[in-house]
Amino acid sequence: FLSAFCWSICGVLVKSSDWNAFSIAIFRGVITLVMYTFFLKRYRFHLNRTKCMVAVCYFLQSTLFLLANKYTTAGSATTLQNTSPIHILVFNALLLKKKPSRLELATCGFLLVGICLTLMGGKGNTGTSGDLLALCSGVFYAAVYFFSGLSDADTLESLILGNIPFLFLLPVMFLDPAVRSASFTGWLIPLTCG
Repeated sequence: FLSAFCWSICGVLVKSSDWNAFSIAIFRGVITLVMYTFFLKRYRFHLNRTKCMVAVCYFLQSTLFLLANKYTTAGSATTLQNTSPIHILVFNALLLKKKPSRLELATCGFLLVGICLTLMGGKGNTGTSGDLLALCSGVFYAAVYFFSGLSDADTLESLILGNIPFLFLLPVMFLDPAVRSASFTGWLIPLTCG
């Protein structure tokens, strides 16, 4: 319940934070890495290309989504990231030569109509750069699901691997003046996003 609550208010928290979106993404990724590492102390890694692809896609998806939340409305960022079913159909068709069913095509048609309505309805409130970041996040979100469905994938391992780059980017986070001068509340907001 707590996790679902934090995720649902993440867009509002990102907007209310003085930190830049990349700093929030780094902090969130490090917190996720620490939590998963703590609970999976004895986990043995067996790397392969698929797991690394999922990890890279996860890293890009999570970073782009937080950037999108900062530069457009949270609703637009979430809606546009959830274009992922369309991208999954494209990946299936191109990479697995799997033809989409009529139901899948109809679902994607309704999804496209909803996306168009979202974008048209919020023209004055959304930022084009944020919308583009959210669309790119949707592509990588789809890639996470697509590659995670392959036989040699391990989603948990890829999630851990996908958060490791954030650890190396931690010094970059401290280049953000808002991070260096953050009060307790300033740290609490990004922590809640994690």
